[in-house]
Amino acid sequence: MSGKTKEVGTREIVGGASPGPERATRATIFLLIEGLPSLGIALTIFAIELWVLQTSGSYATFATLALFAALPGVLLSPLVGPVIDRIPRGLVLSWCDYLGIAIGGLAAVYAQTEGFSVRAAALALIGLAVIQTVRWPTLLSTVSALAPPGQIGRVTAYEESIEAAVAVLAPLAGAFVLSRYGISVAFVMATLVFGISLIGVLLLRLPLQLGFAAFRS
Repeated sequence: MSGKTKEVGTREIVGGASPGPERATRATIFLLIEGLPSLGIALTIFAIELWVLQTSGSYATFATLALFAALPGVLLSPLVGPVIDRIPRGLVLSWCDYLGIAIGGLAAVYAQTEGFSVRAAALALIGLAVIQTVRWPTLLSTVSALAPPGQIGRVTAYEESIEAAVAVLAPLAGAFVLSRYGISVAFVMATLVFGISLIGVLLLRLPLQLGFAAFRS
């Protein structure tokens, strides 16, 4: 076992961190830092769907877009587990953040032009939905790995609370942002929250190197 990790029971701890309150605090901080971007992403996805409905005036187009937003979760979820078991989770999260920053930034600029269309909005939505499909289980498994064994139940309760809050607040916030500021601001918000997520990954020193045995059971 490398000097970067040490074993407590059957679990490895990142960076030689000690078990107990320090790990519980680190897991909680990580969950809060990453939970805010989850709300921002869901907010942006809902704002895109509303914008498409307003722009096209077609419920069929709206329903089709909602279907496309849900498909990544259905098709990719079975593949996410094996991926995050083989690639450091900090690396997976950072890839998601970089891609999200690129999508949000480009869409925010493009949305200021007259050429921004329903098709462009759909592509941005599908990209964000794919990122969220990969990102959310990676987040949950990372939090579980960071938490000490005695605190996993409490941290899991926090996870469920944040997930429920995202489900409730995202439509309300998405509708407010779209009606008050427009779709380009929603994309700017997505860019910012991906930046916050990336900063959280770097500050908490999650492993970014391939082959680093960061979280193994």
